[in-house]
Amino acid sequence: METNEISTWVEQFMENIDGDYYLVDVLWNRKSLKLEVFIDTDEGVTLGECQQISRLIQSDLDLSGLAPENYMLDVSSPGLERPLKLRRQYVKNVGKVLLVELKGGAKEIGRLERVEEDGLVISPEKKGVKGRKTTYGIEKMILWSEIEKTFVQIRF
Repeated sequence: METNEISTWVEQFMENIDGDYYLVDVLWNRKSLKLEVFIDTDEGVTLGECQQISRLIQSDLDLSGLAPENYMLDVSSPGLERPLKLRRQYVKNVGKVLLVELKGGAKEIGRLERVEEDGLVISPEKKGVKGRKTTYGIEKMILWSEIEKTFVQIRF
């Protein structure tokens, strides 16, 4: 089974499933025979939904003959440790603090204000006194073409 072949199969499967689920990423490890499928919705996805979709994928994939007999399937939400990949994920995270890694190696941390056609608009985090409320600077546009990776940051 080739990565492109399985990715295409999972994409088509997800398009035909009921609900607002969308595919974020598919990872296939040939050595360990592990297939990881990352799904989401605009409201987030529950463990129960992941289990249900996992059973559906496994049943159809077994019938398709694409996967080897002893493969392992893991269906989950992307989680905070995985970078944002789709524009839809950015829209879902408006108002949250992001770490944006730029192609030149620089990093920007700021609150996501909005998502536009050309990129995203953040209010950069200002350095402040530890323990005090975080403040944000003047809005700044970051073009899609400048972004290497983006991660949602946890703030308490």
